[in-house]
Amino acid sequence: MLGYVVLLPSAVLLIRELPEWRLGLALLPVAPLALALMAVLRFLRRMDEFNRQLQLEAIGFAFGGGVMATMTYGLLEALAGLPRISWTWVPVVFLSLLGLGTGVARWRYR
Repeated sequence: MLGYVVLLPSAVLLIRELPEWRLGLALLPVAPLALALMAVLRFLRRMDEFNRQLQLEAIGFAFGGGVMATMTYGLLEALAGLPRISWTWVPVVFLSLLGLGTGVARWRYR
C-alpha cells in the first residue's frame, strides 16, 4: 500500500504537467492495488479452515450488502434526484461491510 500512497499523488502531479499522458498516468496507482490483491489471496490460502469460513461469510456479507447499498443509491440518484457520488466511495462501502461482516461472523461463532 506504500506504493499506492506514493504513486497516487505522483500521478496527480504528473497529469497536471503531462495531460496528454493522463490515461496511462491515471492507471499508475492500480499496479500496487494488484499486488495488494495478490497478498490478500495468499493470506486467505494460508488460513485454517475455521478462519477461512469466517472470511467467506464476511466476504459474502460485504458483497451482498455492497451490491444492495450501491444499487439502492444508484436508484435514488436516478429516480429521486440525490447527488452523484464518486466511484471511489464503492471500495469504502465494501471494506466497511467486510469489517462489519467479519465482526458479525466472529460474534456468531464465539
